[in-house]
Amino acid sequence: MRTSGTYFDYRGHELKQSFLGDDWVAVDIPNPDEARFPDALEFGETRGQQWVKLPLAAVEGRRKETVRATWRGAEVTVDNHVTNTEVLLGFVGPPQQAEDLGMEGDQYMGWTVIAPADELENVSVDVRKF
Repeated sequence: MRTSGTYFDYRGHELKQSFLGDDWVAVDIPNPDEARFPDALEFGETRGQQWVKLPLAAVEGRRKETVRATWRGAEVTVDNHVTNTEVLLGFVGPPQQAEDLGMEGDQYMGWTVIAPADELENVSVDVRKF
């Protein structure tokens, strides 16, 4: 399932941004592969997620994607994968509705919950290129 985030194209592969610097981007990868990333500035790992740092000049097609869905009647964003079958959902809305859905957070920073991906309905992806 697609998740919200900033994506880049690099040598025919689509990669999701992990973090960004002035002239480089770190993108999520399944494993360090020097042959696949000849422009790599650095490989690393943060909280169990492998990444590679690439010069911005080496990537193309930068775009922000927001994945929206309906979960148990609430409009949510699909923010990240937790496991192969679960996703992290974001919600901005009434505190009582969020609490009724078992979400954690607050009305200022938003609410989140881990949910089975197969419970999502009406999934859509909005793309903004920049």
